[in-house]
Amino acid sequence: MGTIVKRKNKNGEVYTVRVRLKNLPEITATFKELEEAERFIFEKEIWLTKDPLNYSKLGRKYLLKDLIKKFTAERLPILKASEEYRRILFWWSEQIGEIDIKDISPSTIDHLRNYLLRNRRISKSRVNRYTAVLSSLFTTAVREWQLMESNPCSKIKKFKEPEGRTRYLSNEERRRLLDACKMSRNKDLLLVVELAISSGMRKNEILTIRIRQIDFDNGWINIYETKNDNKRIIPISAALLKKFQLKIDREKLVADDFLFHSERDRARPRCIRVAFTNALK
Repeated sequence: MGTIVKRKNKNGEVYTVRVRLKNLPEITATFKELEEAERFIFEKEIWLTKDPLNYSKLGRKYLLKDLIKKFTAERLPILKASEEYRRILFWWSEQIGEIDIKDISPSTIDHLRNYLLRNRRISKSRVNRYTAVLSSLFTTAVREWQLMESNPCSKIKKFKEPEGRTRYLSNEERRRLLDACKMSRNKDLLLVVELAISSGMRKNEILTIRIRQIDFDNGWINIYETKNDNKRIIPISAALLKKFQLKIDREKLVADDFLFHSERDRARPRCIRVAFTNALK
């Protein structure tokens, strides 16, 4: 939508035009005649609405940090792993957020992948995850918002990941882990680990449990969002259900609250990464 502001300068009266469409930075221009200003607004709004990529043809920059901000506001609320996406996108924004999206090349992304792998000592599978999140951002920009012509991540080959292995804790290892969790300053860590050991649930499934998913009458947890988009029912022992109920009563949790919520914001799940890492030492 465009606006016109009449003002005076040393050359007399002029008309400053501001044109801004949703999700695009502002375009400004100044004219001596009101008719010229109105025509500019009309033409630019039609041009930009027809194809948002025309914005880049004006020589304006659309920075990666602005694209991430848009994605965070419009897409993260409906994603399953929204907190993980937020952390990863924040890292990309810190590294190359000031670069125009049309100038981001596969070589730029590959250089940062290698930095993660060598300097940060992050595993290949985790680096692949960083790339996948960025690729999701660019795919949305290409297919849904028409802000880019192509996805630079599509030209990058994934790192080969080692095959996973199945390993179970021994009784002694399980005892030592639970003892360490009891000593943690994170008050939810012990219950999270107990639930993981007894149910085999994934970390994100546990941390995003809402009170309404717990069926106390039947003794299970309903999992609606899984990697395969299938509903699962997880049987829970009576002992754990009792601990859940005590926690709910103590913290006065309601149906939409996370069982394991952030201390600062009940609308966000709790982070246990640091506490769990310390318990493993």
